Amino acid sequence: MALTSSSTLDDAIDQAMNNLAWEGNVTKARDYLEACRAIRILRAQGITTTNQSINFEQLLSDVKRAADYVESNSTDINRAAFTRGVMLR
Repeated sequence: MALTSSSTLDDAIDQAMNNLAWEGNVTKARDYLEACRAIRILRAQGITTTNQSINFEQLLSDVKRAADYVESNSTDINRAAFTRGVMLR
């Protein structure tokens, strides 16, 4: 699911919950990362309901892990392996 500018906080939370087991799956990791970023934009400092609470600052380490995973395992990220250039004559 791609979040858009009309997505709500509930949409972002649903997407995050649907992709909690992102390890080993780049697509799920991207969706989870997108959801966490949206939650950080749409949120207050935290959410508390009757039997649940979320402190969004705790998500930061998980977001970092997901971003690192996507970066190192995606096949569509442009990675140049050049370390030096040599002019051809």
